[in-house]
Amino acid sequence: MKKGSRNTPSFGRAKEVAVGSVFEFAAFSEQEPLTLPWWVRLGLWRSKAALTWEVFDDARLRSGRHTVTFPLNPLDVAGHFIVFDLLSMPPVSLVQHAQMEGEYYELPNGLQFPVGMQYFKTPFPAVRGTPRLGMMR
Repeated sequence: MKKGSRNTPSFGRAKEVAVGSVFEFAAFSEQEPLTLPWWVRLGLWRSKAALTWEVFDDARLRSGRHTVTFPLNPLDVAGHFIVFDLLSMPPVSLVQHAQMEGEYYELPNGLQFPVGMQYFKTPFPAVRGTPRLGMMR
C-alpha cells in the first residue's frame, strides 16, 4: 500500500474518538486549585472536548494495603503491586483493579491514589501537606 504524505495510518483502519466519549483523569496540586481551560483538543484530528472538574480539598494520607480501581501505568507508580488485572494496551500494558501496599491518598468519594506517582520523571511529593485534587470528566 502506498504510504500517505500525512501522518495518518496507511494500513489497518483509522480509529477516531467517538462523539459522546468520556475520559477521566486526575490532576494534583499542592498550591491553589489548578486553572484549566474549558475546552481541549484531542487526537490526530484535534477533536474538541469539554473539561469539567471537581475539586477535593480533604484528601487523607494513609498507609497500608489499598485497591486502585482505575488503570495505571506500572512505570509511573512507586508502590508495591500485590495483585492486579493486566490491561494490554501497546506500547505499554496497564494494570487495573490493583491491590497495592504502601502510602496512598484517599478521597471522600472513596478513590485511592498511590503516593509517589510520577509522569515524565516529575515525582509527586510523598508527604508535604494535603494535596488538592481535581477530577476531570
